[in-house]
Amino acid sequence: MSWLIGIGIAVLIGLILSYVAWKMYDRYDDRVDALQYKLNKIENLIAAAGASWLADLFALAVVGDEEKIGAKIGEALEAANTNRFMLEKIAVPFALYAIRECPAEYPEGLAKIYDALGIEFVEDEK
Repeated sequence: MSWLIGIGIAVLIGLILSYVAWKMYDRYDDRVDALQYKLNKIENLIAAAGASWLADLFALAVVGDEEKIGAKIGEALEAANTNRFMLEKIAVPFALYAIRECPAEYPEGLAKIYDALGIEFVEDEK
């Protein structure tokens, strides 16, 4: 009879541990889903800005493909001229996006761009 009680207790402990593990996994899965959602939103914004290389990197992060992420980062680190790579793939697309979007969304930003280029900024009078 005592062995029957022992088996019952073991089954109960097993069920409790299974439930706790399931709840922990469920919370972990929810956090991963939330992070993937946020990364995907950032990826879409970066793609809209025209920085497709960086958007591709974020897309790989969303799906969690570690091997391809490493290869993508390797493209930048192993480029013959890393500075040119960063300018061509990231900086210039963002600069063009800023120049295109600043007049309507953030005129002060366009003034800062003009100032950095040494060009006098004259705001359009309406």
